[in-house]
Amino acid sequence: MTALARFSDDEWLLAGRRADGRAFAALYRPLHWELTALPPPSGARTFLAVSAQPRTRRCVFAGLDGTGFQIDDGDTHLDVLPDRAPVGACAIEASDRAWLAGQKRIWTSAPRRASPWIEAFASEELRAPFISMHADDAAVFAVGVDGAVLEGRGIPQR
Repeated sequence: MTALARFSDDEWLLAGRRADGRAFAALYRPLHWELTALPPPSGARTFLAVSAQPRTRRCVFAGLDGTGFQIDDGDTHLDVLPDRAPVGACAIEASDRAWLAGQKRIWTSAPRRASPWIEAFASEELRAPFISMHADDAAVFAVGVDGAVLEGRGIPQR
């Protein structure tokens, strides 16, 4: 197991890698002593991060092999980023916009699959991959393994 995220008052999402080398995703209900494995998406190797929005029950898993696995209102989607860039962090805003971060780049996806993953940031100057993210409706923060912090703010709509 590499990551966990709160999915509701009594449910948690777990992410990682199975013994057979495929990605691992599960729903854990500690008060009921239940662990329900989510169907592993074909083609995903290891999930390094997971983020959830409990209010809307949307979640995203970040895959080492450039995969973004989403559960959105019960529907599951596995997307592969261009050139299968490794992804080590993810976040979801209260507005349900999802974010993935890897080495030198950050991608975003609108809620309800209105758009595929699009590149929101790229810099060839960054050397270390992002390993943690936080997103709210006003800003996105990404932290690199070297301690670098990237902050992005949206442009207010008029």
